[in-house]
Amino acid sequence: MSAGHPQGDGQGTLDIGYEKFPLVRVAIPRPVRKTFDYRVPASLSGQIAPGQRVRCPFGRTDEVGFVVSLIRTSDCPESKLKELRGLVDLEPKIGPGILELTRWMADYYGASWGEALSASLPSAVGKSSKPRFTQVVRLAEKIVREQWMETHAKRRPAQRRVLEFLNSEGDGFTPSEITRRTGAHSGAVRALVAQGILRLERVGSFLEDSHVQDPGRHELTADQSGAIETITRSVCGELFEAFLLWGVTGSGKTEVYMKSIESVVAQGRQAIVLVPEISLTPQTWSRFRARFSRVALLHSQQTEARRREGWERIQSGEIDVVVGPRSAVFAPVPRLGMIVVDEEHETSFKQNTSPRYHARDVALVRAQAAGAVVVLGSATPSLEAFRASETGKSRLLRLPNRVTTRPLPEVTVINMTSEAGMGRGKGPRLFSGLLERAIREAIGRGEQAVLFLNRRGFSTFLVCRRCGYVLVCPNCNVTLTHHKKTRRVICHHCLHEGPPPNVCPECLTGQVRYRGLGTEKIEEVVQALFPGIRMARMDSDTMTDRGAYERVLGAFGSGQIDILIGTQMIAKGLDFPRVTVVGVINADTLISLPDFRSAERTFQLITQVAGRAGRGERPGRVYVQSLHPDHYAIRCASHHDYEAFCREEMGHRYSLGYPPYTRLIRIVVSSPEVESARERAELIAVRVREVFLEGEVLLGPVECPLARIQNRWRFHLLVKGPDPSIVSRVHRAVNPGEWSRGKDMVTIDVDPLSLL
Repeated sequence: MSAGHPQGDGQGTLDIGYEKFPLVRVAIPRPVRKTFDYRVPASLSGQIAPGQRVRCPFGRTDEVGFVVSLIRTSDCPESKLKELRGLVDLEPKIGPGILELTRWMADYYGASWGEALSASLPSAVGKSSKPRFTQVVRLAEKIVREQWMETHAKRRPAQRRVLEFLNSEGDGFTPSEITRRTGAHSGAVRALVAQGILRLERVGSFLEDSHVQDPGRHELTADQSGAIETITRSVCGELFEAFLLWGVTGSGKTEVYMKSIESVVAQGRQAIVLVPEISLTPQTWSRFRARFSRVALLHSQQTEARRREGWERIQSGEIDVVVGPRSAVFAPVPRLGMIVVDEEHETSFKQNTSPRYHARDVALVRAQAAGAVVVLGSATPSLEAFRASETGKSRLLRLPNRVTTRPLPEVTVINMTSEAGMGRGKGPRLFSGLLERAIREAIGRGEQAVLFLNRRGFSTFLVCRRCGYVLVCPNCNVTLTHHKKTRRVICHHCLHEGPPPNVCPECLTGQVRYRGLGTEKIEEVVQALFPGIRMARMDSDTMTDRGAYERVLGAFGSGQIDILIGTQMIAKGLDFPRVTVVGVINADTLISLPDFRSAERTFQLITQVAGRAGRGERPGRVYVQSLHPDHYAIRCASHHDYEAFCREEMGHRYSLGYPPYTRLIRIVVSSPEVESARERAELIAVRVREVFLEGEVLLGPVECPLARIQNRWRFHLLVKGPDPSIVSRVHRAVNPGEWSRGKDMVTIDVDPLSLL
């Protein structure tokens, strides 16, 4: 075997003869920046093309690799060339466009081509399965339903309850969902079907068992019409162009997406819509499903069978619109016309394992190659995206007002230092008097409230009253979080857990106090303050089973929940018109982090969660509780003033030489031995300085803010420079596969979003 880059344009056909191309070049999904050449056995002659997966010998075992090109000769001696074991795919699962896209990803992010290809293809694709179908309920025409209500509603309460629910929430539910949501028995649904009021429709299971709900169409604002016209003109030109759609919360960005996609579909092309969280996928899916008939959903919480079916239908060209989180950027649409990246500023678009790609940037590269349009949407654009619009790399489209002239919610910042000693006992109260009163009044009016805290668990740290010892994870230098419901203390990094101690494990006599707060504690306080209230909590502790997001959000949307408590998964994208009060319990959780993006994330989170209020007919109020109410991120967020925040933050970034004015690369060295990690980091620093150009800077090596994780000591280096070539130069100087020795590991993160 020999290393080498793939040759040619990556195209291949199944009828190329064995004698003409007796070899293939294969990318292995391991952290090795090489491709490997193999002989094609006579039994597979003419059956192999780029984009297929094959079984091949690799070291002492066999691997599944990706054919990236067919070749006639190899630099590897013929005696050392090994023969393929067989085929995994009978035909290519990866097209030429994705082959080239993943090659770019490997080069830019410093991963192997095989790792990039593996990230682009769900593991379930290619496995055999029988087609699966499910039944959903559809409504008869409105006049038929109205006549039934006049004639039969009083005598058939269960059937009436089902019909009222569907009239309110829209159709597309499965019968089991309807009975669960309404409490009616299954016979009520069957009876309505028999009377012709409902009908059952069989759909492919990849369409998901979720209902279809169109939020309704308002008359377009002038800004919406202008944005749609501009995007549509670009779509019709079939040339690559990038747009930044900057619109305040509730300004109708989703309607701009859908209207623009209508022009894409009218041309016989396809669109991909990326959302940052799986929790947002059901509501976005519902809206697009109501507007477009051929829509597929792709996300990691689907069963393998559903994901495989959806992928195959997309690849066959049967789907017009694909909705999903980060990995949906690789959806195999054959005629790509548009990619929408909704909430483009969200950090969840960045992959945290190799290849450490950012879906927004991958979308731009893919669309450019396909001659497609990219729309990046946000109420709080990342500074990188906003700077790109200033420098002409994208076009800025603004939606400065909410639809139907609804005002942005009024924001009140509450200085929580003045609330100290006013809570139960001697500690500070968790809810200010203003917020508590606002929630009580809203619930009394039949409205809803959202409470946001970006910390899960009950208490975020445990401290001894006598000696001051703080309980830390034995594997990481982080505090353990107390989860009261499960009676465990847990490390959220290595998942170490155990029972909470009765006495201090250090002095063996002191009583342990529970300090800090998470969403579980907020839930308990809400129960005490508002007895009998209907509430739900959304965080990674509660959203564990498939369908949990849909159940909670469906119940909240139908008014069965009064207060929704959650982490950042409830902070964006959700549109519930009955929400009039939003409380940000602790706005300071991100400000103190040792990361140059902490102010930006604080501003974005407060602005986004505030935008959940007042999206219906009734005005909204937002209460931001903070110990640092004068910080510019909180001050600007309270006035919905992105431009003021941008000016101040851009000034800091420019003076310190941070993105978006420079490229940033983070190199992390980890080892079970602290000195080994330190020494290897210092050697890497020497190597990196050798490739520097004037104006480039190396910070470190120093311990990471989280210096030990999973019993591994961590040191990092930050490389900054204005010249884009710094990325390729650092990759040439530092190959993680070569620098990782024994138990020492080296990783490179290009354009990192976290420095912890």
